[in-house]
Amino acid sequence: MGSRVDQVFVTGCEEYGIWIGNMWQVEWGHVCVLFNGGRGIALGLDTFTWDAAGGAVFADSTIAGITAWTNGLDTSGWTVTDYAEGYGIGICTSESVTIHRIDASENYGVGLLDQPRSGTSTIGSSYFEDNCTEATASTRYQHWYQPINTAAGPQIRKNSITNIPEQLY
Repeated sequence: MGSRVDQVFVTGCEEYGIWIGNMWQVEWGHVCVLFNGGRGIALGLDTFTWDAAGGAVFADSTIAGITAWTNGLDTSGWTVTDYAEGYGIGICTSESVTIHRIDASENYGVGLLDQPRSGTSTIGSSYFEDNCTEATASTRYQHWYQPINTAAGPQIRKNSITNIPEQLY
């Protein structure tokens, strides 16, 4: 709680580049993950079931200046039906998160797996290119938006650039 993650470079991990469950009021910046076997960055992913509902929380945080390139090199568990493997950046069960200046390119899964749970989240000024490299053109998503529940609140998505049209909106 109340931490800052800055100037981190992670490469060559067998599964996750960075995997953090519960966090509140964290600032992320200048983080780069590349050439990892599984997911590049997984934030708020339910790993240890610390809370009563059995889910982690990534809340009231700001992410700026994150790069995720060529993650998901181990494609054995990847499918085009759930997008939960091989992604560049996964923001899971988030609450009131601001995300901007991220670059997710050439990941085997989606560039950004975006799963808000509640509160207002904003994603803007981001770049996604050539993600879902194993998928066909009709299932090649750059940004996969999947709210955890209907209480997610207003979600603002703006100023994101992709090399193909967003297929999820």
